[in-house]
Amino acid sequence: MPSLGKTTLAYKVYNDKSVSIHFDLRQWCTVDQGYAEKKLLDKIFNQRYLIVLDDVWDTTTWDELTRPFPEVEKGSRIILTTRKKEVALHGKLYIAPLNLRLLRSEESWELLEKRAFGNESCPDDLLDVGKEIAENCKGLSLVSNMIAGGIARREKKRT
Repeated sequence: MPSLGKTTLAYKVYNDKSVSIHFDLRQWCTVDQGYAEKKLLDKIFNQRYLIVLDDVWDTTTWDELTRPFPEVEKGSRIILTTRKKEVALHGKLYIAPLNLRLLRSEESWELLEKRAFGNESCPDDLLDVGKEIAENCKGLSLVSNMIAGGIARREKKRT
């Protein structure tokens, strides 16, 4: 399902300082339904690497893109994001796939409130509308986060 935060999570891992200093080469590759294999592989070198293959749609694509790489050694890693469970299971080498889920209503509200108001609580006069906004995010963490970012930049009082 789109907008659960798969790419955002992979991006945070990819850019984490402890991860970036561990790899000689890091390459972010977005693999959509119309990817060009040669162009994508030309970007990637066969060294100690961290590669993110984002949004892979089928097992054949996974196999084609990972074929040139030797067995994962020397601390090299490939992170795969996909909307399809069969692709995630097919690409699994050492650990089980992380299955992201929709947020519950209260989790959406907590995320929205923390992102929009920081260490402060939502003002009482905005509580009802804030919870309604969180509910309308339908459990999609990326949507909650984006809306909260917009709220964070605005004056927080009811007009």
